[in-house]
Amino acid sequence: MAESLTPAETLAAALAAPKRSKRDGVEMEEHSLPDLIEAAKYVAQLKLAAGSRRRPPIRLQKMRPPGAV
Repeated sequence: MAESLTPAETLAAALAAPKRSKRDGVEMEEHSLPDLIEAAKYVAQLKLAAGSRRRPPIRLQKMRPPGAV
């Protein structure tokens, strides 16, 4: 089973790999750097948006009328 990589690890691996390679008659080209940078910005925005969706904690109090013990 293949390991699942985080988006940051995937982008780091894509940046480390060459843009174009040719082996045994097979040519391969990766995404351009501006596309990878935009993808990194998008992932960062998703992480920021996911962290900001927290609700404030609920305060629970027992209501007591004045004069009650």
